[in-house]
Amino acid sequence: MIQGMVILGLIIGTLVFFGLGMAWYGPLFGKHWARLNGIVIPENPSDEEKKAMKKKMILLYGGNFFLSLVTVFAISLIAVSGLLDVVIVGFVGFVLPVIASRVIWMQKTVKEKLILFALDAGYYLVAYILTVVVVHFWTTLVLAKIAVS
Repeated sequence: MIQGMVILGLIIGTLVFFGLGMAWYGPLFGKHWARLNGIVIPENPSDEEKKAMKKKMILLYGGNFFLSLVTVFAISLIAVSGLLDVVIVGFVGFVLPVIASRVIWMQKTVKEKLILFALDAGYYLVAYILTVVVVHFWTTLVLAKIAVS
């Protein structure tokens, strides 16, 4: 039962992760990020483009869930306790190297690379913190209810 509740917490945390991404790469920084990546966002997408976007969003949600799951699993294996430890293990250990390796090979100016790195790293840092807080809060709430029962 407890494991099922933790999975539910991960699902909720991943919804937060995903929702932040929609805001981050949408109204907050989307146009700037897309321009720097050479992505053209159609103003009036066709039905086919909308359908393709939905598929990509489902895959992205699955990837966010898997990243959250692996992070929670890794954290539980090495007995990480504080938020700073979680950020170091998950963000610095998993995310930053991937973002850096992607940006390093781009044919962009150093300034553009730094901006893209900051946009992506900033998103994942905030997403990691929010996801971990949600999963921790959810798990604590569930365990407290079980203890009271």
